[in-house]
Amino acid sequence: MTLSFTPAGYTDKENLENFLLTEISDAFDTQLNIWIAAAERFIDQKTGRSFVAETATKKFDGNDKNTLFVPDLLSVTSLTISDTALTSSEYHLYPANTTPKNWIKLDWGRTASSFEYDQQNVVIVGSWGYSETAPADIVLAATMLVAATIEISREGGIAISQSLGSYSVSFEEIVSRNRFLQDTLERYKKPGLATIVGEPEAPWRLKDVSDTSD
Repeated sequence: MTLSFTPAGYTDKENLENFLLTEISDAFDTQLNIWIAAAERFIDQKTGRSFVAETATKKFDGNDKNTLFVPDLLSVTSLTISDTALTSSEYHLYPANTTPKNWIKLDWGRTASSFEYDQQNVVIVGSWGYSETAPADIVLAATMLVAATIEISREGGIAISQSLGSYSVSFEEIVSRNRFLQDTLERYKKPGLATIVGEPEAPWRLKDVSDTSD
């Protein structure tokens, strides 16, 4: 698998310079972006979330129920079940009064009373992620991870490498020594569905439209 080292936007060079109280040479930008992207990926993996919204089309398997669980969702542009488009008045996003949303419930007696059982027949176009932009404490967490990595690098404690595994080990060590990072990652960790809705956890299968694998 080819890893992407393009930062999503959790932190940036300016944040790091302000945190470290020093200027960072432009010659270091490529390596800095690698570390920022690796830190973002580490945060995503530890929390099970993405903190920058992505507009995308995603496919789900219908479950023959009127409720469908989904990954973190901010808004829906369109929802189609077996090629039948639903209007926004025919379904509701939950939990109410907060974001992100994690399940969709159909209105009874409308175009569709259930997510018809089939494979990849539910198509949702929407904005996906925990938030439109990273919350302030996630920005600080990403900044602290990269800043600590820079300090370790200065001391000769980390090799310049494009192996996410190597960075993950270093980030784990950094987190283990910092209570703020521990608390922040734990606070944002995505709960299981049983915790969210008080029902047995039911996994869903997800494929992007662009995914042609079986």
